[in-house]
Amino acid sequence: MRLIGLILILAIAVMLVPQSAQAISLVPCGRSDQANTPQAQCTLIDLIALIVRMINYLISVAAIVAIYEVLGAGWWIIVSMGDAEKIQKHKEGLMNAIIGFAIVVLAFIFLNLLVNGVLGRPDTARRWWDPRCIYDITTTRPDCPLSQAPPAPGPGTGPGGGNSIADLAGFILAAAQANANIILSTDADCPVHHALGNIEDMSNGLAPMVCSPSCVCTRGGVSGAVTVNADILGGLIDLARTYSFKISSLTTGSHTSAASAHYSGEAVDIVPTSSDRIEWTAIRSFLNALGGQAICENNNTSADVASCGPPSLVNHIHWSLRGGEAANLVTVAANGTCRGAACSDHQTNLQVCGPVPPGDGCDVSAVNRWTTGITNGVGGATDICSGVNAVKMLKAIVANESDGVPGKTSFNNTSFGLFQLRPSTARDFKTACSVTADLSTDAAAQAWLLDPNPDTAKVAAQACMAAGLLRSLVSPCGCDVRQLAAGYNGGGSGQGACNVSSNCGPAARADGGECQICGTAQGTRPTKRWECPWDDNQHSAGMCNVTRNGNFSQTRIYAPRVEWCYNNAF
Repeated sequence: MRLIGLILILAIAVMLVPQSAQAISLVPCGRSDQANTPQAQCTLIDLIALIVRMINYLISVAAIVAIYEVLGAGWWIIVSMGDAEKIQKHKEGLMNAIIGFAIVVLAFIFLNLLVNGVLGRPDTARRWWDPRCIYDITTTRPDCPLSQAPPAPGPGTGPGGGNSIADLAGFILAAAQANANIILSTDADCPVHHALGNIEDMSNGLAPMVCSPSCVCTRGGVSGAVTVNADILGGLIDLARTYSFKISSLTTGSHTSAASAHYSGEAVDIVPTSSDRIEWTAIRSFLNALGGQAICENNNTSADVASCGPPSLVNHIHWSLRGGEAANLVTVAANGTCRGAACSDHQTNLQVCGPVPPGDGCDVSAVNRWTTGITNGVGGATDICSGVNAVKMLKAIVANESDGVPGKTSFNNTSFGLFQLRPSTARDFKTACSVTADLSTDAAAQAWLLDPNPDTAKVAAQACMAAGLLRSLVSPCGCDVRQLAAGYNGGGSGQGACNVSSNCGPAARADGGECQICGTAQGTRPTKRWECPWDDNQHSAGMCNVTRNGNFSQTRIYAPRVEWCYNNAF
């Protein structure tokens, strides 16, 4: 009876276990696959793969047998009806089965760890413990995924950002799996071969499948002849930070010409998920700003349709980007989506999204000389707004405005003293801060602000004025140290430093210029005027506002430094 049960279990194992691996043949080379596509010639690595897959298969069968033995021994112990001899016999059988099962598990772990270490990609780890991976020793199959998504590519010069094709494709695959604005099509003009397969192959370091207009498709793999332009993959990642879309075709599909840029890895077709054709035109502009040519392709003539509609005429956007055509763009801030021509004040990625140490230690000793006056000026109103301490904020302002040295004048001769106040600001807050001195003229106010040896009362009065100015900025700038500092330095509501940028904000959307300077790490919000370094919606060369009057290039340096001093020095 036991023998019959064992034979039955083995028969089921033989029939069922290979079903989970039917997409992963034991011999993955030297023949045609189910779609009649020729496979690469067999190599030594394929022989090793065959041996390992067979061993893993036998280990799987042995595990099933071991489980059967454990269950069987347990059953016989239960039905032994107190027969001590039989109970002892089956206890020994149970122990042997458990030991055998443990040996099987250890053999599986040892074999797969060894193979993964010797043959796996050094920058990734195969999920060898996943049942879908039992019969495969590489990361070249979609049914044997990586243990974690490849890291998100960082900013760089050009859409590809200097990242490898495998990393870029891996990021796209991870985004698609997380439903993060990217969908990878599994529909295909040429059966079986689709965008998802292309991305999966590339994420595993392989060349993609390539088709022809008549759907003669050539497998890529380790010896593929086509490499997809990395700038296309980088551009798609940038696009996904703002828009949602489906990648409908990369190097496969039936296109009109054998010379199609798709077949050389220099084009992609996407379908925006929005039905709003205005958004389609914005996406087209976004891609054109990255380089190459993006068109809302006419289904009949392949020409560009300016309105990107109607749907019966245009069902996708075609973007071709050949090698060397990528625009000279940079990502302005790490994790942000603002891209454009490199400007002189952000050649190494401008840090406007977090605190930056000023390099002088915030002049703590010099600033702390004025603690009593600053504290008196603040009085009972200890916060600028909820969570922003007034004394700390004013000290951070003094550290970056005057280095704690009284009698200073700004580089443009418009602001004066410890807090670098304008004469007009001093007059605005004179009454509220109980100042009796004559500030009626700019000359008089300037002389009062520039006192090289101010007493505690005068420091308190100026601190009161600076605190009043900061509180007036809470509405346009928000209750945020860095934003308040930007408003203080950049002219506040009068100059519009904290206003939404017209060149990086929603107003630039139709031209592809809408972006978020700091991404979504700090919450979704439009880019402020002081944060945007360009004066045009296309963010083109020659339109960097660092060279123009009224620019905020100094504010982009100043505000992050104030935030650092606030957080770390006072």
